[in-house]
Amino acid sequence: MATPTAPSLVKDVRPQPGGVSIGQYLIDRLRAHGVEHVFGIPGDYVLTLYKMIDESPITMVGMTREDSAGFAADAYARLHGLGCVCVTYCVGGLSLCNSIAGAYAEKSPVIVLGGSPGLSERGAQPALASQGERVRDAI
Repeated sequence: MATPTAPSLVKDVRPQPGGVSIGQYLIDRLRAHGVEHVFGIPGDYVLTLYKMIDESPITMVGMTREDSAGFAADAYARLHGLGCVCVTYCVGGLSLCNSIAGAYAEKSPVIVLGGSPGLSERGAQPALASQGERVRDAI
């Protein structure tokens, strides 16, 4: 007897013709909330978003370290009401822990945009999959 397969939990998030991409939606919402600057360091999994931000009215402020970008976004939030930082997968996001924890403790509103490998990268390079995905796939 054939075992029924579960429906895929992963939805196709590619923009439909005439639709708005997730990146463009984020940029539009940031602008609507008065964000004029985003702090961060470009990395492999956020390069497309960086290009979109660069082509938008928002100014991308390049930093030398992720934690510095987090502190800058925190200071910006305290002065302007909302801050934003954009970093890449793994080391980029982990390097923000202290600065974003400080912003959270002080109730400073900072948005973190963090990249991650897409489904195609995860399929091609299983080492990029999260531990939970590896365990699930092994079962």
